[in-house]
Amino acid sequence: MIDDYIKDLRKCLTIEDVENVMNGRIYKHSNNSKFEDNYIELPNRTGTYTKKNLRFENKIYEILFKVFLFLKLDNLVGKVSLGTGMSHYSAMLKIILLDIEKEQPLISHFGDLRITTIDKIAINYLNNKNIKYTTNQEKTRKLIEWLVYVNNNVPYFLRINKDIIHNANHLHLLHKKSKEEKRKDDESPSKRLPYSLANLKKIVSFSIQYMENYSNDALLAGEMFIKSRLYSDTAKYNYLYNEIGNNIFDIKEPSLKGIQDEINSGENSYTINKSGIRVIRVKNISAKLLEINKKLEASCLVIILMTTGMRNSELVNLKRYPKIEDDEYYHIKRVITKTAKTDEGEEHSICIPLITKKAIEILSQIGEIKDGKKDGKIMSRSLQITSNNKKEADLSGAILNLIKYLCRFINIKKPPLVHQFRHAIAFLIARINQKDGYELARLLLGHKSIRMTLRYLGHYNIYIRNALSEFYQKESTFLLDEITTGLENDKKFYGEKIEFLTDNIVFKGSYSEKFTDLLNKNLLELINKGKIAIIQTPVSLCIHDLTKPEEMVCQRGFNLRNIVFNNPFPSLCEAERCKNAIFTESNIEHLIAQVKDIPADIKNRLEKNKFFVENGAFNEEPFSKIINQYKKDKNKKVVS
Repeated sequence: MIDDYIKDLRKCLTIEDVENVMNGRIYKHSNNSKFEDNYIELPNRTGTYTKKNLRFENKIYEILFKVFLFLKLDNLVGKVSLGTGMSHYSAMLKIILLDIEKEQPLISHFGDLRITTIDKIAINYLNNKNIKYTTNQEKTRKLIEWLVYVNNNVPYFLRINKDIIHNANHLHLLHKKSKEEKRKDDESPSKRLPYSLANLKKIVSFSIQYMENYSNDALLAGEMFIKSRLYSDTAKYNYLYNEIGNNIFDIKEPSLKGIQDEINSGENSYTINKSGIRVIRVKNISAKLLEINKKLEASCLVIILMTTGMRNSELVNLKRYPKIEDDEYYHIKRVITKTAKTDEGEEHSICIPLITKKAIEILSQIGEIKDGKKDGKIMSRSLQITSNNKKEADLSGAILNLIKYLCRFINIKKPPLVHQFRHAIAFLIARINQKDGYELARLLLGHKSIRMTLRYLGHYNIYIRNALSEFYQKESTFLLDEITTGLENDKKFYGEKIEFLTDNIVFKGSYSEKFTDLLNKNLLELINKGKIAIIQTPVSLCIHDLTKPEEMVCQRGFNLRNIVFNNPFPSLCEAERCKNAIFTESNIEHLIAQVKDIPADIKNRLEKNKFFVENGAFNEEPFSKIINQYKKDKNKKVVS
């Protein structure tokens, strides 16, 4: 059923009529912003709201913008955009309307909008080399939504003529260029540089060690810092001096231990300077306590980000002491708002390691130390900010600042961005967990599709693909030599690929040498051109034709030309089913040692089973054909 306001809105003849119908109505998902307001509040990444200006110089543009947003938020214009998506949507819509207003500022009826106006805007977008076609096409797409969705729900003077869209040639050209650009981006390495894995390892290693070894001391430092704020300067110093100096616990944190040792190195808390004035003997105690607490807080953040793949907004909105379920593994539920279908977001459950559980609990403790509350967001203001400061803390910025501080402390000049932790964990999961890596990364990162996960993994192309190519080229050359040397020495190789290369002919004497020289020369040329790769798997060698990805069934799911791996990934090879596999005699001996013999009684029963025999019997077992052929060849040698 259509809301009454739509029926009334369609009947309006003037701007004043629209205002009479709409004023007093509240935009959905807007923190109770009203239609007549000059600003609308839309969700931002921190879980709070940001004001967006609704004003235009020409009132008709302003009223269209307001109605357009109202309908969009009421789920009447295409797919609803929630979370930070709506803020971005409103920005794109306002830009295109401002561009139209610039070209036709005095319009009083959108039926007077000219094709030349839209075409001129499209030309400007096409000629602007600083903004991508896809970004500008996102703006012009709002014109399509205006025609398809908005026209049916607004008065005539706010409707756009369909001929404007259909006949604006440069608008269609922009759409075409945008599609080409998007396809090119999908097939190319990301230009956004990934973060150094070496530096990331250093950051994560320090964070784990610091949290594991010094968390109790650092929490104590935070508690003392907070309590010291109750005293004046002199009393504060005396309190900290005595509290640390008389502490009976075995302090291990280096900075805190250093303060304690300095305090205990003398009998008096004050000393006399050269001017005869009494001054404190141990300086900067408060500042050092603050730094200790910041190191712990930053370490916990790094561990959580690296092991959960959380976005900045998700970590900021995580509650203190969240429920962590302990079934077979630890689980934590996090709320994803960026791609969710509702304002409240979608709960997403992920497994976490024990160290992440500890980091979350410690970060919750730090928050409680800061404001004395067990509930609330896991992130809170810095310790040095007093409760009298009413300005809302930028918690997203606080996360980045803490990571920057930690990096400075361990002499890393360029700190990682929060999102780069997501990229890194996705990349590592895909590497470590072989075929299930992509799906596992997608689940951990909370992506709707594998496509988005692939884009994250692709961010490591720039650093990884050249190194991998160089490695595979060296490995391929070495393994090629192993194959040709084996053939020269009458070694037997097994597998469809080697039969194809040798045409199943056994060469002897000088013919063998000539053949292997030719084979070596031809294959080496293909290796150097990056057309084939020879890789060592746990049970075989594999020769992969990189020009024919369709032949690499075992690598399915990878786009070999542009996603991380410029060559096949050895751990994905299924030698028992791969036509590219080549088995040496030692490979097969290793397989035989691993294959357990089937008990005779079971074997006899299976051989009498008609269905089993008709479907290949034991010859269909992985490696059976190759092992059987090897045994036959070996028996022939023994007989001769």
